[in-house]
Amino acid sequence: MATGIEGIVGHSLESKTNEISVIKLSFPEIADSDIFFVDTPGFDDTNKSDVHIFKMISEWLNNTYDYYSVL
Repeated sequence: MATGIEGIVGHSLESKTNEISVIKLSFPEIADSDIFFVDTPGFDDTNKSDVHIFKMISEWLNNTYDYYSVL
């Protein structure tokens, strides 16, 4: 709701989020005010193990940190 973008929302016990996705909101009138919403598969996913999901999230965080630390 915060982004105004409609996505896939599950209303059953079956998992819907397969990959990590990011939505960036910027507020040009406020310096350095970008907000990033990160959607990840949840633990207890019906299609992936918790270990696989943890690896996905940790790799994404590591890559994102590496990218932004060189800017």
